[in-house]
Amino acid sequence: MALSRTLEPRVLVVGASRKGTLEHVLLGSTADQILRHAEVPVLVARGPLRDGPILVATNFADGRLTAEWAAAEYAKAWGRDLILVHGLDVSTPIAATFEPATTIDATTVESLRGAAEAMARSCLERVGVDARVQIVIGDPARVVVDEAVRVGASLIVVSSHGREGLSRLTHGSAAEGIVRHAPCPVLVTHLAAE
Repeated sequence: MALSRTLEPRVLVVGASRKGTLEHVLLGSTADQILRHAEVPVLVARGPLRDGPILVATNFADGRLTAEWAAAEYAKAWGRDLILVHGLDVSTPIAATFEPATTIDATTVESLRGAAEAMARSCLERVGVDARVQIVIGDPARVVVDEAVRVGASLIVVSSHGREGLSRLTHGSAAEGIVRHAPCPVLVTHLAAE
């Protein structure tokens, strides 16, 4: 990272690795280390660039909308459609706050979906871009990867907190899951410690 501080790049580009060893899971690849420590966006290159839309994955945690702004910029520059995707995970943490035997009914799920749709529209309005919104029930990383496959995405843009150590192992990361399984390049914007 010292070299990147000296050069002051706008984006770092790394190749993707799909190792499955225990060492890789516990220690991570060079690309994983760069993703966690970079102070600028990181483009994880994977395969040839397609002509499909650009997906921006959001969990609405980034008030600065770093991923949304970046995705809008690339969509405009490349003349691509933009799709905002949110994986609405109704099993956690929402369900964890209820009694273990409690299930979330269809009315509650639709209410949550409607609230997510409104938040997505608000984000897009702030960025000043038109985009299709996909709110899908399921694991966020899996939802984004599945949508990227379904539409033949050219790029996925996502923001990351860059968690490390035990926090990373216990909380996981949707961004990390997306990077590992995406069928196309992924641009990871970083949320500085706030």
